[in-house]
Amino acid sequence: MALAWAWFWRRTPGDLRRLRPCVIVALGGAALGAVMLGPLLGIPACLATGRCSAPSFQQITAYGALAGLCAGLALLDRLRGVRGGRALDALAPCLGLLVCVARMGCFVAGCDFGAPTQVPWAVRYPPGTPAFGWHRDAGWIAASAPSSLSVHPTQLYEAALGLVVCGVVLAAEHARRARALVPDARAAGGRSGTLFAAAAVTYAVGRAAIDLVRGDGAATTWPTTAQCLGVVLVAGVVLWMTGRQGQGRRNTPELDIDAPCS
Repeated sequence: MALAWAWFWRRTPGDLRRLRPCVIVALGGAALGAVMLGPLLGIPACLATGRCSAPSFQQITAYGALAGLCAGLALLDRLRGVRGGRALDALAPCLGLLVCVARMGCFVAGCDFGAPTQVPWAVRYPPGTPAFGWHRDAGWIAASAPSSLSVHPTQLYEAALGLVVCGVVLAAEHARRARALVPDARAAGGRSGTLFAAAAVTYAVGRAAIDLVRGDGAATTWPTTAQCLGVVLVAGVVLWMTGRQGQGRRNTPELDIDAPCS
């Protein structure tokens, strides 16, 4: 989080400096989203079957954390007078950095592990880790086994996906600046929100692909929850950008620097 905030600081010069403290506050939204998404996703099944249990807030979800962070910043940027997708564009590559570092932590801890495999880069986990416990409880290994089965390092796959998100956003940003130098392409090249849209779609598609080789509890049903959320995310981004294009045609101002801070 410190690395992401430092990068966001460097990406918000000039009038966008007022957004720097907003990211710190929005991190509270990330924590809230991380623990709330699981219980919220359980509401439809509860209503459909009538079998409801007390919500568990122990499961932390990446989608919930990212959604909470983005929603928190989007709300705060409105309160600070910044309209449109400028704040989310500044945040976009930082999201990839968050995913990368967080998933490396998952790799060390042994959670969010992959399915059993014999690929040369497969990893094994020692007793006391989630991967070992899952394989032991499934009867695949004995409790006295020295390690889990060889599994896909899906955490590293997603860490790499985070770097891909950063690369895609920076490439899109470079292309947008280049197009902005051409007078006929200025309006299309300068549309705010496009960088965030690129980050969101890249993560959704990559995460859906990685889930094909997940081996923990997140992969017990197909399609997985993350894959379904990815479809919803891509559809939402398309609708959001379509709406923003309509606003752009009406020349809606991007920034009101005289708006009061809240």
